Amino acid sequence: MNHGPAVPEEEVPFGNVFVHPAACAVFEASQAFPEQDCFACHQEHAAVAHTFVQFYPTLYEIAATHGTLRPDLAN
Repeated sequence: MNHGPAVPEEEVPFGNVFVHPAACAVFEASQAFPEQDCFACHQEHAAVAHTFVQFYPTLYEIAATHGTLRPDLAN
């Protein structure tokens, strides 16, 4: 299966956004945070069960309606 050139000359789709080829080097060179760091951040800062619904108004409203927000974020 041919997926095109390794480094495209034009912007390419990446999820629902388009990424310029120069940015691809950043994706290839970056390393993921250790899993325990991700979990610790989600544990401390996520609004609902390790999920950052506070950044998504529709999800935030649903969580508030169902009483599942962290107490310090509830209205």
